[in-house]
This record gives sequence, structure tokens and C-alpha cells, in this order.
Amino acid sequence: MKEDAPGVEETRSEPLPPPALRLVLLPYVGIGLSIALTAHLLPSSIQEYAYSVLLAAMVYLPVFFIDRRKEPLAEWGLHTRRLPKDIGWGLLAALVIFPPFVLGAHGWFSIVFGKSFAFAWTSENFAALLATQLFVVALPEEIFYRGWMQPVFDRRFKPWFKLLGAPIGWGLVLTSLLFAVGHLALTPHPFRLAVFFPSLVFGWLRIRTGGVAAPIVFHGLANVLNQWIFECYSGS
Repeated sequence: MKEDAPGVEETRSEPLPPPALRLVLLPYVGIGLSIALTAHLLPSSIQEYAYSVLLAAMVYLPVFFIDRRKEPLAEWGLHTRRLPKDIGWGLLAALVIFPPFVLGAHGWFSIVFGKSFAFAWTSENFAALLATQLFVVALPEEIFYRGWMQPVFDRRFKPWFKLLGAPIGWGLVLTSLLFAVGHLALTPHPFRLAVFFPSLVFGWLRIRTGGVAAPIVFHGLANVLNQWIFECYSGS
């Protein structure tokens, strides 16, 4: 039997009206402010607990609002259908994008900052680091941004064109922009806005596969790679 094509089209099949934009913008602002307060005002002894609550909120709120609309979670990409295939998409994206990214990072650190490459690795256990980046960081962020926010925008705005089989429009751009700005809450440095670009890949994977599993895999691996690159250039 032929499998239904994934993508935003499956979120547009519902006759219900699109969710109001405030249902994503208000939680976004609230979570962003809460992260900023936690990072810069709360004592370090309780920050970990506060972050845990906020990460849980990023998972719970989309599920809550989708349930209130009486829509299946699967139509918002929150499913495990085609899980092996979606994981494969995340790994394939990493295989294609990571090599040129590493070369670009080498040029950036060596030319701009005069740093040389010296192989190093974090003292963290690799398995623990990977699990943390996948399930503690990538999973809640992808459920909130790509599982909830991006489809809301996609229901509001028509796509402009198709990129490798994925309809691209304001949903991808706006979600990536808000994703980047949201990172300023934790570290208010302009360099943090650079996450806009990998977010475009997260969003494209969400559209292309119709789920959040692929962007979770790519997101988690990208964070691990980014940490490794930082370790390799921080000592020189």
C-alpha cells in the first residue's frame, strides 16, 4: 500500500479553523521571560529545577492546546510513525551538512580568531551528553517550535515554493527567527542568533518528514558537534 506523503499538507486537511497566533506567541514570550529570569536572577542552586519545569512546559503546552482542539497529535508531527525512516532522515541530513560545517568552522576559528585545531573532547560521558542533547534539549524544543509553532504559522500562511519536496513559506522563516531570538534569553549575545540557520534545517526536516523525530535527531547531533568543535578550538 502506498504511504501517504508527509508534510504540512497533512496538517491542513482538518476543517477546523487555524489556531489563533496568540496560542503560540503568548507561551513563547512567557517561556522566554521565565528562562531569562531563571538564568540571570535565580540562585544557581535552584536553576536546574526551574529549567526542568520550563522544559516540561515546552512539551506539555503544545499537547494541551492540541488536545483542546480535539485534533490528533499525529497531525502535528507528534508521532512515532515511520520512526526508523525519520531517524534516517536526521542522520542523512547530518551526513550531508556536518562536513562542510566543520570546514567552515575551521576557517572561522583559524582566520578570524587565529586559533588552531587541537583534537579534544569533553570530559562528559559521550552517551550521557548525546542523551541529554537529544531528550533534554532537542526533544522539548522541537515539540514546541516544530511540532506546535511552525504548523500554526503554516496554517496561516501559504507556502512560497517547494525545496526538495518540502513546501517552504513564512512558517519556516518565522519559527526559525523566534527560535533564534529565544536563545538570547539564556545568553544575551548576538552570536546566539546564528542558530537561525540550523533551525531552517530543523524546520525543513519537519516539513519533509511530517514529524518531529528527524529534527530531534539532527538537532541533538548538531549540538554535540558544536560542543566538540568548541572544545577543539578553545585551548589554542
